Amino acid sequence: MTTVEPPQVVAEQAVLQLLHLAFLEIRFYTAPVDDESLETLLKRREQINELADLCHGLPGCVAPERRHLLGKN
Repeated sequence: MTTVEPPQVVAEQAVLQLLHLAFLEIRFYTAPVDDESLETLLKRREQINELADLCHGLPGCVAPERRHLLGKN
């Protein structure tokens, strides 16, 4: 069985959609909430940092010199 790779534009659109969703999630996690415990605040910060790390790496995936890597793995 062979796999068919998606067209380049589809992969790029997927990366952009993931960035969009991650930014929305970061906004959600940074919204103020009353009466949160320190543990909850620390968990939110951890989630924000994880999303920020992912967002930081995604634009590089669509850089012209790295586009051939999209859809791999």
